Amino acid sequence: MLYIISTNRFLQGLLSSLLIISFIAGASTARASGVAENRYMGMSLDQLMKIKITSVSKSEETLSDAAAAIFVITQEDIRRSGATTIPEALRMAPGIQVAHIDANKWAITARGFNGKYANKLLVLLDGRTLYTPLYSGVYWDVQDTMLEDIDRIEVIRGPGATLWGSNAVNGVINIITKSAGASQGTVVAGGAGNQERGFGQGRFGGQIGNFYYRVYGKGFYRASYPFGINAYDNSSSPKTGSDANDAWSSTRGGFRTDWAISSSDSLTVQGDIYTGYSQEIVNFQGLPSVGILYDKGNVSGGNVLSRWHHKFTDDFNLTVQMYYDRTERSQYEYDITQDTWDLDMQQTIPLPWNQHCIIGFGYRYNIDSISTHLAKLFAPDSKELHWISGFIQDEISIIPRKLKFILGSKFESNDYTGFEIQPSARLSWKPTRNQTFWTAISRAVRTPSRADENLDVYAVDIPSAGPIAGMRMKMQGSSNFKSEKLLAYEIGYRIQSAKNISLDIAGFWNEYDDLRTLERVSSGFDFTTMQYYSNYVFKNKQSGHTYGVELAGTIKPFPWWTIYAAYSWLHYNISNDSDSGNTLGMPDTFSPDQQFSIRSYIDLPKNFELDTCLYYSGSIQDYSIPSYTRIDLRLGWKPANWMDLSLMLENLLDNQHPEFGGSDEGVVSTEVPRSFYTKITFSF
Repeated sequence: MLYIISTNRFLQGLLSSLLIISFIAGASTARASGVAENRYMGMSLDQLMKIKITSVSKSEETLSDAAAAIFVITQEDIRRSGATTIPEALRMAPGIQVAHIDANKWAITARGFNGKYANKLLVLLDGRTLYTPLYSGVYWDVQDTMLEDIDRIEVIRGPGATLWGSNAVNGVINIITKSAGASQGTVVAGGAGNQERGFGQGRFGGQIGNFYYRVYGKGFYRASYPFGINAYDNSSSPKTGSDANDAWSSTRGGFRTDWAISSSDSLTVQGDIYTGYSQEIVNFQGLPSVGILYDKGNVSGGNVLSRWHHKFTDDFNLTVQMYYDRTERSQYEYDITQDTWDLDMQQTIPLPWNQHCIIGFGYRYNIDSISTHLAKLFAPDSKELHWISGFIQDEISIIPRKLKFILGSKFESNDYTGFEIQPSARLSWKPTRNQTFWTAISRAVRTPSRADENLDVYAVDIPSAGPIAGMRMKMQGSSNFKSEKLLAYEIGYRIQSAKNISLDIAGFWNEYDDLRTLERVSSGFDFTTMQYYSNYVFKNKQSGHTYGVELAGTIKPFPWWTIYAAYSWLHYNISNDSDSGNTLGMPDTFSPDQQFSIRSYIDLPKNFELDTCLYYSGSIQDYSIPSYTRIDLRLGWKPANWMDLSLMLENLLDNQHPEFGGSDEGVVSTEVPRSFYTKITFSF
């Protein structure tokens, strides 16, 4: 009963918020000029290959010309996939592993090394870095925005450190939202289902002269996932199929303004604020007094970003970006507050002999405060971190529009390892207008996190009978922890063989050194406490290589039918050093060796749409996760230009299935159930 009451109150509050947004929009004197069209709808393959991207070179270039393994998820892809979260939208990209841990947590990575805090993938939202310095990973449960406002997601597989810096080791995900001018008018949407119990959102965009703005609000409540096989509580009673108490709720709002100050100057200011909670079940195997814990983690935060662009000439311009980000999180092991200030400057410089040069400077400051619970702590409990960086990249057109060479490097100083250099060299050749060959060699590093250096964990195992008190275990970070290093070799080929067929192939060989291990440094028996003890420290005693291939293809057999297919294969050859006693799992046991997806978008008569997505993932050895095939189906109907109705069916082949394990932080993994939801959208 309490559950029903709380859910109804949430939906009532959400509906009231949407009605208020709609009323304000209707009463505004700055009327919108009309709803901006989705610029990707109805594009031919030739037009899609000419989409302007910025993530590869930090300047505009067409997708077909990029000398990197890049895939673009468009707004139309997001809408027709039926995705309700950013992580679910990322399933469409080849070479990206997206796996649910529970109802509100994902393990997401590129080219392997997956985990709850996968630390070799850099994620950005409109130029704002989303990773946490605590673990160098991403808290995916707080990364959100109104999906209708996302223009595109640029996904780079392979190093992007020359431009983006440390932690852009195996890939970069750059989420880019629409300008305020491209999101005019009013949009109100809502829906519900068996897992998506209730969600709603509203956005209004307006204009005053050359000043464009938009505001939005959204909220949702998502039900818990079921337990999987062999799940037990403290009484050893089987819990298979029962509610896992990992529900998720969030409320968020934000704004964006874009002001064309003059023909040479433009200013963007945007920000978000959010609050919510994400539940989970935690298994403390080493703390019998705690055992199974049902936790409700509370999260809140906000950010504000400004970006000024000045154009001196067509090939000489300056961009200055600043942002502040605050994150607050309270969960079973700690309460943490993090504040980040970031300054980034970038300038293009005209040079002779067909050169395009970009230089940049960056400074980031982070301070955190951690209050620990139970057996986990960081020492010290508050720390300031500084990053100073600069980069230079020169693109040389050896043969204009045919052959170009790109050379650059990132220079970075951090508080853990000092000075780091991350260079790259890329070569692109276009023998014909519709073909591109490219190759690259790059160096990237994953710099230490707070956990690598400052983790200090004390845990007590199950007590022994008699006079022996039990086992004491201690796990610590190390002040001597090094950066994890990558030297990557890549090659690719991109072709549009006809007006309705395109193919993109990328191959890579990655050499890793100084990968993280957990080593036992001492053990014995303490006669004072009558305990056995073992002490462990993070070190860098693992190395090796990976290699693989990724394919993405598109075919439009008819103007009303588009098919996308993607395949990736990954092989590991990673080993511990001869003197290592590493107790962490090997990285090849956390990622599938093969993934495959196929998406079909069909435009039916009478403005109906039928969209099908199939995803296949190979098995994950370490957690005994079997391979699975997932099919999602969406039926859409647009009875009028201002109304859009859809029915989404997810995971049609299984009642439920696991996608990842839960060793990270002791979180017990749950399983993805079959689900459905309906959605209605009004656009004015």
